[in-house]
Amino acid sequence: MRRLAYDFPVALQHYQEALKIAEDVGYRLLQVEALLGLEKLNRDLGDLAGAQAYGLRALHLAQESDLGLHRQQACAILDSISANSTAKYA
Repeated sequence: MRRLAYDFPVALQHYQEALKIAEDVGYRLLQVEALLGLEKLNRDLGDLAGAQAYGLRALHLAQESDLGLHRQQACAILDSISANSTAKYA
């Protein structure tokens, strides 16, 4: 495993706190940003299943909220995770 330049447990806690606050106040853009951050942390740790789960949540929320740029970002991330499969999210 490659060495990470950040403290994973602290980053994870901060993204989870941001996600909870965003959900509590209904701020969907911040929810998507937090989910994409959680996706990246999991991907960096090699947890592709966890990364894909967060990425899918971000994609669905971006689609529901008409957040086009974030939808494109989530699709690109999910496509890179599933590069060995035939599934495409765009």
